[in-house]
Amino acid sequence: MYRYASGNPIEQIDPLGHKTYVIYYRSPVPHIGIGFNAPVTHGFGPVRDLQPHGPGTVGADLSKPVKVVVLDTTRDQEKAMLAKILERRDNPGTYDLRSRNCAHFVEDVLEAGGIETTRTLFPGALIKELRSKGVDATAGAKQSPGPCPSK
Repeated sequence: MYRYASGNPIEQIDPLGHKTYVIYYRSPVPHIGIGFNAPVTHGFGPVRDLQPHGPGTVGADLSKPVKVVVLDTTRDQEKAMLAKILERRDNPGTYDLRSRNCAHFVEDVLEAGGIETTRTLFPGALIKELRSKGVDATAGAKQSPGPCPSK
């Protein structure tokens, strides 16, 4: 299915499409994730579900998408953003709902690719802002779990 990306649409950069997906979820709480080439995203959250502060982790987003934005990006942008995801995956640090959450993670990844956003704590506000920069692809979006990026 993902032959064009060597069977790994998360780590391999799509030589044909250059699409970055930002997806907003609302189950069980508002969350936002980012991914490449297919609507499979990864986000930053607490190691223990629903914990407002504590050790963080980067992992695959498994919930059903509520809103989907697709951004046209270049190969170089995707490489820079992937490097940021892998950096955070390898050194996740502390998750804090009020200061270092999933919205900040997506903003940091986008910034690594040269895509500026207004800093926000709220996933809903971020997806709303990004809808003005990309294509709203919410209709018909289906989420399938994917592997976390690997080295």
